Amino acid sequence: MRSAPAASEIPLSLHLFDCLYFDGISHIDEPYEARWRRLEAVSGGKYLARLTDKEFTEMTATLKELQIADDGYTITVKPEVVVEVAYNEIQRSPQYSSGFALRFARNAKIREDKGLGQIATLAELQSLYERRFVSKSRRDIH
Repeated sequence: MRSAPAASEIPLSLHLFDCLYFDGISHIDEPYEARWRRLEAVSGGKYLARLTDKEFTEMTATLKELQIADDGYTITVKPEVVVEVAYNEIQRSPQYSSGFALRFARNAKIREDKGLGQIATLAELQSLYERRFVSKSRRDIH
């Protein structure tokens, strides 16, 4: 198999998600769309966590205690939990008030050792977004 010269320079991970078995029930014979809806319901939406079952149950309880609003689409919680987020790319997005979206975002870990004063700011996110263009322009691709 041949690969592009830059392939060894670009870290890449493939993450696939599905809900084949949950709560003692097999869902393997259900249509993909039904499994995906169940996966979104179980995971809390588009943002999938790498938590054990116990951690997931504990975090769900914590977030329910912190809930301040639910409009049927978005649940808003008090900002008291710090989560390290892994992602593939930062993109501009008019859909979000920050102006950015994280492509393929996923929890890396819960950061109980960090406080709210240590979270990344929008200015830092902007800087990361702009730096990706600098690093891409420096790559020597033939």
